[in-house]
Amino acid sequence: MCSTVYATLLSGLTSPAVSATSVVPTAASAAKLTLYSTLTDNHSFVAVENLTSGNINVGHMSIPGVVLSQWVRGGGNIQEHKGIWYNLEGFFPMATHVSVYNFINSSELGAMNNKVNSIDRWSVLVNCSSFATDVWNSAGGIPVSAGLINTPSGLAN
Repeated sequence: MCSTVYATLLSGLTSPAVSATSVVPTAASAAKLTLYSTLTDNHSFVAVENLTSGNINVGHMSIPGVVLSQWVRGGGNIQEHKGIWYNLEGFFPMATHVSVYNFINSSELGAMNNKVNSIDRWSVLVNCSSFATDVWNSAGGIPVSAGLINTPSGLAN
């Protein structure tokens, strides 16, 4: 299990609770997994960056790099599919959010993919923050929580 985790506010401030020393991928790292959660825009998602020379599987897709989210904007306004969306965050910029990242190996990526493939849906109780929390926690590292009732601000805090 990779244990190096780096937390940052996107304004560039490093979280005092997490050390930023020696945050580098190892030879076994297959991907960089980043967890994002907003403080004001009410959204959470994960991004997976491929660190290999080939494609990696992320959920049901084999691609060179991806931003993966369970996207529900404005209470579920995307009628085509209320569940996982790939590479959608760039189209909906968010104001203030925090992030944490971890380098994961192929085994942890496989565990993450099993979780991603099991929760392609959205509801009030299985929302973006529960999705992001479950995906992050499935890949190992330092566990996070989005609160008793999962919310993006609960996860950000």
